Amino acid sequence: MLNDDPLAYDNGSLHYNRNGNTNLWLLLGKDLQMNHYSERPEVKSRIKWYMKNKGYLERIAKRGSPYVYYILQEVKKRHMPSELALLPVIESGYDPFAYSAAGAAGLWQMMPGTASGFSLRQNWWYDGRRDIYASTNAALDYLQYLHDFVHGDWLLALAAYNSGEGTVENAVNDNKAQHKPTDFWHLDLPNQTKQYVPNLLAIATILAHPHQYRMNWPATQFAPFITIVPVGSQIDLAKAAELADISIEELYRLNPGFSRWATDPNGDHLLLIPTNKVERFKKNLVKLPKTERVTWKRYIVKSGDTLGRIAHHYATSVALIKEINDLENNIIHIGQALLIPRAKKSFANTVLNSIKRYLHHKRDLPGPNRIMHVVQPGDSLWQLAHDYNLTIRDIRFWNHLNNKQTLTPGTELILWTQKRHLISHSVKVRPYISYHTVKSGDNLQLIAKRNHISISALKKANKLASNIIRIGQQLAIPPTIQELGRNRKKSKRPI
Repeated sequence: MLNDDPLAYDNGSLHYNRNGNTNLWLLLGKDLQMNHYSERPEVKSRIKWYMKNKGYLERIAKRGSPYVYYILQEVKKRHMPSELALLPVIESGYDPFAYSAAGAAGLWQMMPGTASGFSLRQNWWYDGRRDIYASTNAALDYLQYLHDFVHGDWLLALAAYNSGEGTVENAVNDNKAQHKPTDFWHLDLPNQTKQYVPNLLAIATILAHPHQYRMNWPATQFAPFITIVPVGSQIDLAKAAELADISIEELYRLNPGFSRWATDPNGDHLLLIPTNKVERFKKNLVKLPKTERVTWKRYIVKSGDTLGRIAHHYATSVALIKEINDLENNIIHIGQALLIPRAKKSFANTVLNSIKRYLHHKRDLPGPNRIMHVVQPGDSLWQLAHDYNLTIRDIRFWNHLNNKQTLTPGTELILWTQKRHLISHSVKVRPYISYHTVKSGDNLQLIAKRNHISISALKKANKLASNIIRIGQQLAIPPTIQELGRNRKKSKRPI
């Protein structure tokens, strides 16, 4: 969980040799460490585009100014290249409310499945992918994982962030098989990924050479703009803004993970507050009783009321009304008194309206759907991957399963699917199986390699106790799990 992070409340400052310079963007440009390959035509092309469209990059930098110091600080704590602080520029335009038609959201454009794998909560109250603090931690965790996965090559890690590690792994293996170089520039990757990495390198090149590439970078002070403050319990966001002496709009802009009028009642209870307002906020928060942190209404049920109508009217949920009022079902009666959480004063007309468009699109997104699969006797990861058109690796990743861990009947598994599927044990899908007749010179390793599957999968599909096979023997070839998930991975995070 987020509160377990020992760096969660560490607001230590960055240390640069500033030489009188106080503009964070320019200081960041001096601190970039990667090879930007600025002479490659792919990078030159993107540099040329940005220099023709300077206003575009300048607007993004201005939008990202409240967040960039914090993100750079987290990058530096992990001893990662400072270029990673520029990744939100091409992912979201440094807009925490950005979303894609594929279902990615937030500064780092994380997909629901990736977010789930790194313990980002997503519920009625809150979407951790839009939370500046939580999504940054998760994205950097993911980038570290990818960096290890590709054996320390940052360009390949960035390519995998865009298209999925399976796509990059397949491209590397294909080049190895053909005795070709396996660096980023020689891989056969999706077109968007071929543009994605040079895009980041172009921005880094422009930032690293301000005299050569003149831009009007916003005057962003070299100082922490936001501070993480633990508040201990749910709080009405309008009340929190009042305590910090800032507008509701500013508080929400710094805490875009919240989708409702209050923080998540079961959340980590953290707020990002402007650093110059933290002391005022803390002093006022101490004075405010916890019973007054959330605005409640005592509502008397009238004829025609249902929990759904009441919840919709007060921008809350049926589940929360039932929990607060200890209701076992949805039955209510005329004259019954209910406690209803509600927004304070102008909040509904400001913040809720500002997220109305996002929430509308969120409901209509064609992207992945989260389902819970209850493991049944006889279930296997191979079968689930086939039934739901997923990969075994992703199922393990989302559910924190190690390679040796087996499935236990009754266990709930999180699965993210492109389309709504019925639970597989209620509608069994018959796997598509092809067959191979063993010829002279064949062995299991050769057959497995030709069909892009593992030897263990081949042996399991044919119930072989050893690697011995005979000429004329017919072997069942199970579906290629990586191939099943390839289309999903390639559409994972569009530019």
